[in-house]
Amino acid sequence: MVIVNAVVKAYMDNVVYREQEKRARRLNELDKIRAMKEQDVRKMRSELKQEEERMGVADERTLTSQVQLAASIYFESQREFQRMKSEQRTLAGNLREAERILNEMENDQEGAAISDLEVVSLLNGDPIFRDLRSRLAVLESTRPQANANPSGSKQSQDANRTQADYEPTKAQLDKLYEGTRKMIRDARLIALRQEKRHLQNELDISSGQLTAFEKEVEKKKEIAESVGRSSINVQMLRADVENNEKILRDVCEEAERLKVELRSGSRVTVTPAELPESPD
Repeated sequence: MVIVNAVVKAYMDNVVYREQEKRARRLNELDKIRAMKEQDVRKMRSELKQEEERMGVADERTLTSQVQLAASIYFESQREFQRMKSEQRTLAGNLREAERILNEMENDQEGAAISDLEVVSLLNGDPIFRDLRSRLAVLESTRPQANANPSGSKQSQDANRTQADYEPTKAQLDKLYEGTRKMIRDARLIALRQEKRHLQNELDISSGQLTAFEKEVEKKKEIAESVGRSSINVQMLRADVENNEKILRDVCEEAERLKVELRSGSRVTVTPAELPESPD
């Protein structure tokens, strides 16, 4: 019986009790892990709350809306910026064209670029011009007849008078033409210079506005990127919190099982062996 009891005791010491000690050590480890994870979860929840409060969001839908809004504002400002750049390019092109025409007009001292039609259209309202043109037309119609008459005749004398009237009338009309042509050229130069100054002013204003708006676009880009990064950060923090909470739940469940097993004690019970009584 001594040998049997020794074997039983060895089994209890090496198997049953050792298993109980192993559970106790594991429970101690789990308590440490639980304390550490609880601290981690509290810290992560605090960081998540601060980040959500900073962004003014409380749920995923609000967070997504903020990201979309920031991106939409940035893209809209970028479109407006491109439109302003296009307008500036148009202004610059118009200014170059105005400068080209102005240079041509300034180099055209004789006013060759001014057509006869423009001159006549302006002069038609002048009674002096109409009278001179009518007189010249009459003188031009009589000149061939006067030139055909014999020298010294009355007709020839009339022809001489006609010739004497023709030259100054034509010169006066030519002077009126050239004066009007110069007046049109000068007026056009004034208008072109004004147009050039106007376009230059508009271009300067546009350039200033474009520079200022470009800075605003860059700020909106930074805001959109910041909101995007913050959104990713919040999502990562939420994922970390959920992951650590799951680990904590698993640890607590395992710890509870071990506590129950330790409280229930070993399922193995041993009764010391005794010698059977001998029959009478």
